[in-house]
Amino acid sequence: MKKVWRFFCSLQLSIYLGLAICALLWVGSGYLVSGARELSSLDQQLLIPWLRRQGWRGLPYSWWLWLLLLLIALLALNTIVC
Repeated sequence: MKKVWRFFCSLQLSIYLGLAICALLWVGSGYLVSGARELSSLDQQLLIPWLRRQGWRGLPYSWWLWLLLLLIALLALNTIVC
């Protein structure tokens, strides 16, 4: 338990998560700019309900959003623990 606590209390983890989030946002902006027809409705809807509606069929073009949500949740946990 102490190793897990130390891992989530690390400043290095915060920096790496921040860099990973920035890199993932950069990749995602490429998906949005490329004009994916499936992502065009994302501007007009809430993210979580949109992702639920897409389900597994939308995974090829929304994988980065799921990963982004996971990284943000990890960063929030890191912030709370620190």
